[in-house]
Amino acid sequence: MLEGNGRLTKNAIDLLKKRYFNKEYNETLWCQLVDRVASAVADAEESETQKAYWSKQFFDQIYNLKFIPSTPCLINADKNNPGQLSSCFITELRDNIESIYSVNGECAKIFQKNGGVGFDISVLRPKNSAVETSKGYTIGPVGFMEIFDLTAKKVTENNVRKGAIKIDLGVFHPDIQEFIHCKDDTTKLNNMNISVGISDAFMHAVKNDKMWKLRFPDFSWNKEIYNQEWDGDIEAWEAKGYPVIVYKEIKARDLYREIMESAWRTGEPGVSFVDTMNRANPNPHMGKVRSTNP
Repeated sequence: MLEGNGRLTKNAIDLLKKRYFNKEYNETLWCQLVDRVASAVADAEESETQKAYWSKQFFDQIYNLKFIPSTPCLINADKNNPGQLSSCFITELRDNIESIYSVNGECAKIFQKNGGVGFDISVLRPKNSAVETSKGYTIGPVGFMEIFDLTAKKVTENNVRKGAIKIDLGVFHPDIQEFIHCKDDTTKLNNMNISVGISDAFMHAVKNDKMWKLRFPDFSWNKEIYNQEWDGDIEAWEAKGYPVIVYKEIKARDLYREIMESAWRTGEPGVSFVDTMNRANPNPHMGKVRSTNP
């Protein structure tokens, strides 16, 4: 094994000492960290010969700065105690409190191990919708975003890497205007980036100066079908002939301008062109792409 810190700068070495060296193994040198990572990744091979071969290949690439793994891999790779090596994850919600807090728990585990997570919240019913089980009213997508943001903040307060979330909301959703402006106050929701999920239909409405319907499934129509089939894809829901409720109509160009002006002021929201993403989806058999990770 090579000795020392190779071609690393003093700043890089200082950063390694602060964030990346494994204290359990008394790491103080770049070569020690690289050896740990290379050995852990190569340990996936079946034979000892292959493990040794790939460990050397990985070591040479990383040590000589030709390829650097992500932060979770540099921190968590350990063949004696395997950990989370990926940086980015996608999860999905359903429109019920159990699912929301289950996803919040999944996020906490991902953040704990220095990863980031993204998901689409279009599945959540609009703010102030009736909730039969509690006899109350929902706080809506933006309200639940505050919970996810707080989880990211608290779980990673003492981590080497802060929690990162990417939230998408479909441009059809009745709460889209609240979503567009939820980060106007730049002191809030600082652990997440947001994007409006924009469809071809919306862009055609913008181009042709048409009205745009903010709508959501009629969740009181058939609770069994709604609970089983509603996944946030409004066009798929409508294609099946299932009923929707139109909450508001707005000029598509006005809504588009609202998105763009907010992005100009604060950098949020971004946009996700969902139909374009799906035309380029290499795995359509696994379902539609509706969100991305951080």
